[in-house]
Amino acid sequence: MDSSLEGQYSNEDATELVELASKCLQYEARDRPDVKFLLSAVAQLQKRREVVSHVLLGITTTPAVLPTMLSPLGKACVQRDITVVHEIFLKTGYKDEEGAENEIGNVFFVKLSFQEWTQQVQDMLNTKKFGDIAFRDKDFKNAIEYYSMLVSMMAQPSGTIFVRRALSYLMVEQAELALRDAMQAQVCLPEWPTAFYMQALALSKLGMETDAHDMLNDGASIEVKRQNSWRG
Repeated sequence: MDSSLEGQYSNEDATELVELASKCLQYEARDRPDVKFLLSAVAQLQKRREVVSHVLLGITTTPAVLPTMLSPLGKACVQRDITVVHEIFLKTGYKDEEGAENEIGNVFFVKLSFQEWTQQVQDMLNTKKFGDIAFRDKDFKNAIEYYSMLVSMMAQPSGTIFVRRALSYLMVEQAELALRDAMQAQVCLPEWPTAFYMQALALSKLGMETDAHDMLNDGASIEVKRQNSWRG
């Protein structure tokens, strides 16, 4: 436990949290608890929902000024306009902000070279297609369903799929799950501004405005740094 939290939790809660973490570290995926179980278990331990994390930890923060030279996505996230974010995701497709190769395509092509167009690969392609159609048509419940199937089928995780599912969760008022997916996207692409922006949107929906502002600043800083390196 963080020493800053000393005296703010019971021994019983600490024991339960450690046991929960231990279950998540099981070697076999089938032995780990699913997300619904985790959210339910953690929610019962969270006694002070109204307190933002930096206050709970005793950290003093001063609001930073967001840079003005942001991408359209960055500006849309600063304005909390998830409708515009959806439109931008549709236009950019699966090309991330880093200019990397199409990560979904890479995953599929790697699998294709080893599995030679097996039925499993075709199922993955179809699932992605149906998920993208639902996402395009703003059928976000079905988009979540298809993207969830795709995540379970892929050999490698995809940051782009996670942010699309995160936005879909936001659209159906499931901000906790959106935050989880945005964090997963950051794990896939640690220096991807979009992952930080999506976390900011989810945190804002959860009423954690200070944390949301910090995430916006982190994403904007990475974005501006990248723009400066391109100019250089």
